[in-house]
Amino acid sequence: MFLQSVRLARVRLARRGNMLKISLLHATYQNSTNPGFHRDSWLETAKNRERIQYIFAMNDNDETSLEATRGALRAVNHPKDEYSTAVQNWNSAAALADGDLLFVISDDLHPPKWWDEQLEEIVGSRDPLNDNFVIKVTDGPSSEETVLRHPIASRNYYEQYGLFDEDFRGVYCDSDFTLRALLFSNILDGRTIKFLHAHPHFDRSIEETPSQIKINDKKEYELGKKLFNKKWSPVQFGLTLNRLPLGKGQGIFPFTKQLRKAIITVRRKLRPNW
Repeated sequence: MFLQSVRLARVRLARRGNMLKISLLHATYQNSTNPGFHRDSWLETAKNRERIQYIFAMNDNDETSLEATRGALRAVNHPKDEYSTAVQNWNSAAALADGDLLFVISDDLHPPKWWDEQLEEIVGSRDPLNDNFVIKVTDGPSSEETVLRHPIASRNYYEQYGLFDEDFRGVYCDSDFTLRALLFSNILDGRTIKFLHAHPHFDRSIEETPSQIKINDKKEYELGKKLFNKKWSPVQFGLTLNRLPLGKGQGIFPFTKQLRKAIITVRRKLRPNW
């Protein structure tokens, strides 16, 4: 931890005033398409590819991904149990990242042209090293949705709160991240940036991948829902996480900040150690 802090301090000094660096955290699982091709598509659509740090993360029994990413920056993990390893892999990729922004991506998320420049426009004059914020982009057919399925976190946010809660495996980790960001951060509205999420939930003509089959298993939903309700009950009641009132480029609306304070107060009375 000390060495990581020293490394990040050096990164801060070297980068201050320079181009925004973006770390892409790609958790891959038994992808029939070479993960390297996916990396190439992200780099080719970036306006400034030299600013992009691409990190793979995978299971140690995923021979296809291990071979395809040989020599690349990657995290390799041993599965903890029979559940999805998405959270485990994303978190391990984040631990290797040194970017100003940390962007969670997957095998089925595809970028638009010059996505990096569009993100920089959303960030504006904010300093990701000192400002606590996350960004919500459009990653589905509706630009009204606000759950952070593929969150983008500032370095400051990550250093304070980490990425995903390790108790989750995959399902509900996005809802947990969204509610935590609502309470403790500023959610910037980046839904003008539209990424293609090639998922059968949105397009029935798409065949499910091994990753989608595993993460959408009934037992995954049961585990995720149980964990989420245990952690956030009764805070989540009455909140529709997929229709939050985001402020364009300014984070959440002021009345939501008041709601945030009230929720935290109630929560701490119910569970003082939270």
